Amino acid sequence: MIFMALVFDTVSLNAMSLAMGWGKEEEKVIESLKAFRSQHNTGEEKWYFSQMTATQHGVVNTTFIKFVTVPIGTKGANGISIIDLPALSYACMHLSEAEFQKFTSGGYQDDFKAYDRTPGTRHMDISKILPFAEKIVKGTVTTYDVYIPFK
Repeated sequence: MIFMALVFDTVSLNAMSLAMGWGKEEEKVIESLKAFRSQHNTGEEKWYFSQMTATQHGVVNTTFIKFVTVPIGTKGANGISIIDLPALSYACMHLSEAEFQKFTSGGYQDDFKAYDRTPGTRHMDISKILPFAEKIVKGTVTTYDVYIPFK
């Protein structure tokens, strides 16, 4: 479905557990998650992320939120939270670099409201997890798939 500037697809993701860390320094968040993950004998490593950017008094502040797959049933520790996601359908947006920056700065609010009010569509639900993204690099082109769970 297309709403103003965004295209929403519906995709299904398998059940998974994600270790989540956050902070103002992206590399420290990644390091803490890598250390946490190394303590667990895990299979495939898949990374997702979210970020929130706000401007206060002319200063841009970004909080980096990183997610990495861990075995289902893993317990959080040392500031690392675990989010268990069942197999669900998600709204998925395929964004360019510029669109993703606008999205993380609070853009596209009208698109989300229009989507959520459209008869026959499922409502998005960020009560368990914020929208999370997967960075996709193909040659010199970077795009982002952003996932938002449905209720």
